[in-house]
Parts: sequence; C-alpha cells; structure tokens
Amino acid sequence: MRKYLQKGYQLPTGTQLKASKAIKDDTADAVRAVLIYKGLKNSDGTTIAV
Repeated sequence: MRKYLQKGYQLPTGTQLKASKAIKDDTADAVRAVLIYKGLKNSDGTTIAV
C-alpha cells in the first residue's frame, strides 16, 4: 500500500474519502497520516477531507 500512496492514487470516479484519527491512537503516527493525505486524491483530483 505504501508504494501506491507514494506514487499517488486517485479514487474511482464518483467517490470521495474523508479520513479521521482518534485522539488516542498509537497505531497511526504523523508520518503515515501525511503519506495518506498526500497519496490519496478524490476522483476529481482534489485532496481528501481530513
């Protein structure tokens, strides 16, 4: 998955993504959050909502 995010991945047509993180979540760090945010784009090319 990391390879896809580093290259960039555009969601299928007609879809959008909204990502959220719990305040206390030891499984996701800031580096992964940035990778997800930069790597995923909505179907229209815009950044995902956070």
